[in-house]
Amino acid sequence: MNIRLYTSAVLASVLLVSCGGSVQSDNELEKLKAKRDSLKNELALINEQIALLDTAKEVLIPIVTASAVQQKDFVHKVEVQGSVETDENVILTAESQGVIRTIHVREGQKVSQGQALITIDSEILASTIDEIETSLEMANYMLDKQQKLMDEGVGVEIEYEQAKNQKKALEQKLKTMRSQQGKTIIRAPFSGVVDEIMVSLGDMASPMTPTMRIVNNKNITIAASLAENLLANVGLGTPVDLVIPAMNDTAISGVVSYKGNFIDPVNRTFKIQVEIKNNSILMANMLAKSKCG
Repeated sequence: MNIRLYTSAVLASVLLVSCGGSVQSDNELEKLKAKRDSLKNELALINEQIALLDTAKEVLIPIVTASAVQQKDFVHKVEVQGSVETDENVILTAESQGVIRTIHVREGQKVSQGQALITIDSEILASTIDEIETSLEMANYMLDKQQKLMDEGVGVEIEYEQAKNQKKALEQKLKTMRSQQGKTIIRAPFSGVVDEIMVSLGDMASPMTPTMRIVNNKNITIAASLAENLLANVGLGTPVDLVIPAMNDTAISGVVSYKGNFIDPVNRTFKIQVEIKNNSILMANMLAKSKCG
């Protein structure tokens, strides 16, 4: 075989194979590009649908804002924790011992100063008072007789003095027994609200047994302790801003009505108080943030 002819045939075969492979690769590339374009279209369509379903609205908040310049005095205030206090918050006890016969009020009821709240059994005292009153009537009768005898000049002075002394003794004893009888009724020491009743009918009352709590929050004070270094900056009449966390951060304005005269050696603080008149929302022992300085 002619070598030149064989070589030419081989080269031709190689060229044919190479051209065939190149054509096939171009076809596959075109298919991939077409698939890529199709996927891009599908992605764009999906993004549009997501945008339509998204209810969140983008709010652009400016990083920097401008405001008019105002000339003001610089005020620096210190925030400290305070508490609501009232002097009219007491737990009542009986002054005499006995069985509770009547409870005249209920929890949450408003009461007036001097109003009867609880009545304690006083039958024994009542009987004793009746006996003393009877004896006192007899003592008055005897004293009148002795007085007539003395006026007629036939009386005996020692008998007259004895009758007069007996009358005074019985009067004093009657006064004491009536005072004890009055202590069998527990009365409101001030006007307020019955916050809690701690006894029931039939219970034994005594000076050691709490019976009920009476509270009046109309006039209260906010008490707080300030650091010693604020002593020169805070005085009577210094404005105070009060914030009550338990009342949704309700803000109340006031002034310092009392400034302590003693530095606590443990924490180096002094006490201040802010009076709140005609209060209707705050209760005793609530916490309050006090800003002053």
